[in-house]
Amino acid sequence: MTESSVQAWDILTRMSDVEKANAIIDIELPSGVNQNAIQTARTIENLWNDGQFDAAIATLQNLATEVEGAIAIGVSWRTPLVNEDASLWGPDIRIGTRDSIYQTSMDVIYASGTLFCILTYKEGSTYFFSVNRSSNSGQTWSETYTWAGGGDSLRSASGTCVSGVCWVGYASKVNPYQARVRRFNGSTGQTLPFANGSSYDTIFTSASPDTIKELVMFSNQDNLNNRVYCMLITRNGSLRFFWADTSGANWNQISTGITNASHGLSATWNEDYTSRPFWFSYISLNDSLMIYCKTTPDTTIRSYATAIGSGTKNTSITAYHDTIFCAYEYNVSGFECRYRISYGGTSWTWGNLCDTTITNEAPAATARRGGGISAIYRFYTPTRQGHYIHRTYQYMPWPDPVTYTNYELWWNKPSLVYLGGGDYGVVYLTTSSPAIRGAFFDRVAASDIGMAQSLPNAFSLNQNYPNPFNAKTCIQYNLPRATDVKIEIFDILGRKVQTIQNGYQQAGPHSLIWNAENFGSGIYFAKITADGESQSIQMTLLK
Repeated sequence: MTESSVQAWDILTRMSDVEKANAIIDIELPSGVNQNAIQTARTIENLWNDGQFDAAIATLQNLATEVEGAIAIGVSWRTPLVNEDASLWGPDIRIGTRDSIYQTSMDVIYASGTLFCILTYKEGSTYFFSVNRSSNSGQTWSETYTWAGGGDSLRSASGTCVSGVCWVGYASKVNPYQARVRRFNGSTGQTLPFANGSSYDTIFTSASPDTIKELVMFSNQDNLNNRVYCMLITRNGSLRFFWADTSGANWNQISTGITNASHGLSATWNEDYTSRPFWFSYISLNDSLMIYCKTTPDTTIRSYATAIGSGTKNTSITAYHDTIFCAYEYNVSGFECRYRISYGGTSWTWGNLCDTTITNEAPAATARRGGGISAIYRFYTPTRQGHYIHRTYQYMPWPDPVTYTNYELWWNKPSLVYLGGGDYGVVYLTTSSPAIRGAFFDRVAASDIGMAQSLPNAFSLNQNYPNPFNAKTCIQYNLPRATDVKIEIFDILGRKVQTIQNGYQQAGPHSLIWNAENFGSGIYFAKITADGESQSIQMTLLK
């Protein structure tokens, strides 16, 4: 039997007797099958789960001859699989014993601190994703579920948590490609069926010959905690956006109008920023970084676009209130990790995450829940290292990074999640030792790089710079406490010409860029009002 001939039943026959007894299976069929096939699949599940393994496999072999398309199998472990081999452990904690992993996705249920990590991997020609859970801040992990499909049957898998449940979306080749989703109980990690009794739901079916390239899942857990979202890219360049409430009963599509998406998709919810709650980034068909937001009502706005060179793979976008941050790969004279940052989403500045004389790649970033901005990336020292950096939301130089990996890491995009209390969880893949693309978990903290920072003790507005300026200038101010902030621009006659900030902001130093390209030369005044106080500065625009 060649690798290309691997079928769904082979996944079951490879199991040991102990694994068979520990496995509860469900059969996932292609779309459009008849009721007889669906009933046969239920019979197979009942036979297997009652211990009649040989009869279940024989019936599955017969079913495969009657069904056109790939058949997948979901396995819920009665007793979750725990890595108890001490030789596989080290300073960083290995997640399970799977290898040949090519994608990771991690999130946390903040109410309980429970972590979920989704690993996508391949054994022979069989594609899998596994659901892994930790209830002790990543100190130990258990695999609760595995999905398997023969052939080229799994494009992408991504997980997110909302309302105490982990949701896993995946792009599956089921005649034609579909985006499907499964749910897992946050307390146990076991499959959580939908209201109709099905173990999965279909989010989207592509129109032949178009197929799904990649997808990402995210949620509004950070404040509203009542919706889950899915974004995906298809091979014709379309970017699709869907949402459902926590029942998952109906998936609603929101039009984006985007037709130039290639890969590197990243998406985030922006808590408590109701005018622009969704942000997403991707790499376009012409090798440009694209940053968009969804506003309320449902309008897609392109916020930024810039060429980044060929061969780039990843973007990572994150947001908190008025701060939007996107890390990405840039490849013009060599790979490097750059970022774009905006305060409000109207103007952007850029910088590098690290030393550009040494190749660096595969960035991931998070700015959730008031923890500041953290980023990780792969650094090309002779032994490839994972580096971690952190800063506040508002402008300040990046401090020197710290190395968080104990093993040489692979080039894929790692996973980074804010755990709370200044701590972050990271999942990365090793290159070859102690496992070939094994998944490892580590914790990092802002305090690791000496980032303890005191808050301002008084409200203040600093002089803009440069001043005089041509077109753009930076305005800096300090807030001793969180409050609503309004910044208005007035001309020499005292007429208000623009409001550049109007909303709630956290305590600390802040800065924003005023873009005066549409204004004439002259004297202008910036007035800030916050917490019952007002201050003004004079600015000179010269063109």
